[in-house]
Amino acid sequence: MPELLESPTGKPGNLSETYETDEDTNVLAGDGDQSRSLSGQLLWTQAKERVMAFVDFSMGFHTLRDMTGNHKLDPRKLKLICRLGKGSFGVVDKYAYEADDGHTYFLAIKTLNPDLYSDSREVKEFLEELKLMKKLDHGCIVDYKGFGTFNDKHGRKLVFVAQECMEGGTVRKIILNQMRSSVSVKLYSRTEGLTWSIQIMKGLAYLHSCRPKVIHRDLKPENVLLDSPTPGKRHAKLADFGLSSVVDLKKQRKKGGQQNDKYELTGGTGSFTYMAPEVLKGEKYNEKVDVFSASIIIWEIFNYRLRMHRDPQAGLTTAEYLDKVKQNAYDTAYQGKRPPLPSSWPLRLREILRKGWHADADKRPSCEEMVQMLKSLAGEVEHWELEEGKFLSATAVPEASRRKGGCCVIC
Repeated sequence: MPELLESPTGKPGNLSETYETDEDTNVLAGDGDQSRSLSGQLLWTQAKERVMAFVDFSMGFHTLRDMTGNHKLDPRKLKLICRLGKGSFGVVDKYAYEADDGHTYFLAIKTLNPDLYSDSREVKEFLEELKLMKKLDHGCIVDYKGFGTFNDKHGRKLVFVAQECMEGGTVRKIILNQMRSSVSVKLYSRTEGLTWSIQIMKGLAYLHSCRPKVIHRDLKPENVLLDSPTPGKRHAKLADFGLSSVVDLKKQRKKGGQQNDKYELTGGTGSFTYMAPEVLKGEKYNEKVDVFSASIIIWEIFNYRLRMHRDPQAGLTTAEYLDKVKQNAYDTAYQGKRPPLPSSWPLRLREILRKGWHADADKRPSCEEMVQMLKSLAGEVEHWELEEGKFLSATAVPEASRRKGGCCVIC
């Protein structure tokens, strides 16, 4: 049996220390041997589940190591540069990696929060994302570079996954920076925005063409990364496949379904602002949910504004803002609410977006069809931009959006 990973406390898993707490023993507190017996059974069940989660985690990475071969990275060759982001899952940092060929590569490394090692669901999502990333190979998907483990200052074993470092940040970041910048100075041109839109759809078309089929399910501007900070030379790639669903069409057909059927997938998966109506309603759905989400992002790119964003100056509490997000999601699903399409926008762009976020998933185009329609807009978008005035490229990120004490802008 593989060696168990250390517990989040940094000590070997002592079950009595971990589970003999007042809260646990009071769950079934009472008089007599029966209550003590039930309490003991509950504690043992909890302990067993936690141990099995550790075993699954360890075995999963042994399997992954065998699958990836030389993709395991030596942590001694990693040099931390700066923090890129942080969330409940863990952290993402930028590292320089000294490879055996003498070259230095810049990597974005996601380290799983050790407190989640005992959560079988989180562990499963993390392992599935790694296995999926290794298999994906497309110019519009962020490249997987490898994985590894290291011990932190508390002696805990941490597991990380490395991918190419996208120096241009996220699409969300650049839109937010635009919102904070002068209206007359554009941080990206409409032509470049069209290129990103096409690349988003190309990445999704690739995922949907995989066998088994891959549905992203959590597409949002935070998960669309740019490979360069240089205007006109930035390419968009899809990232973050933690909530992606792999649909085995053979199994679906064995159940009596057809290739284009909607599947019984996890409802309510994704982010409210970009979630398709059928997901919000808890109905069966298919890959067309990604078309809906991407269409909202494309609207944001051309609008130079996010559909939903909490402005600190607005005075809303977190709870009040979340209520607005939920209300907007409800209106999207049940009232047919969609972002406004200004009459100044090219007619065909407005038509494409209406098709992409259609309430009926069957009437939405495929991602491949969206790619072709967006490509055909090149001339119109260029003309639209010329009419609006000469494009001015910003040479610096607005001071208000800089993160003090770090090398990266975090939004």
